Amino acid sequence: MNTSIDMNLSRSEALRRLALGMGLIGAVLVSPSVPSWFALVACYPVFTAIMQWDPANVLFQKAADKLDAQTQKALFVRSGEV
Repeated sequence: MNTSIDMNLSRSEALRRLALGMGLIGAVLVSPSVPSWFALVACYPVFTAIMQWDPANVLFQKAADKLDAQTQKALFVRSGEV
């Protein structure tokens, strides 16, 4: 099992996440009508932007790779190229 943490976010994706998270935190601080739990939700994009690594991306990529492999196998079986 590969446990190394490589960056899986591009710089532009990290900047967008940082802007979104900081905007949510700023909205909580400035406006009393915004629920305070938005600041907790905003921590996830901020921390993933700082680390440039998102564990959800890893899980979705593994699921997509598995699905892609199954789809390719099904296509080859149907066409008789196995």
